[in-house]
Amino acid sequence: DYEITPEYSYRWDDKTKSVKIIEKPWQILDDRGIPSYSLLPPPVVVSLIKQIAEVLSL
Repeated sequence: DYEITPEYSYRWDDKTKSVKIIEKPWQILDDRGIPSYSLLPPPVVVSLIKQIAEVLSL
């Protein structure tokens, strides 16, 4: 999961008087409404190269 872009949200905890940081995978809906995850740059490039090789039958 290291390559998935994180989404951060914050909550104030009145009991401890501190901010709680909540991290989860950043999920968006694609053009068809299917939940998708955003990837950090290096894995995106590797994925792109693999897809190009597959499309070009290399």
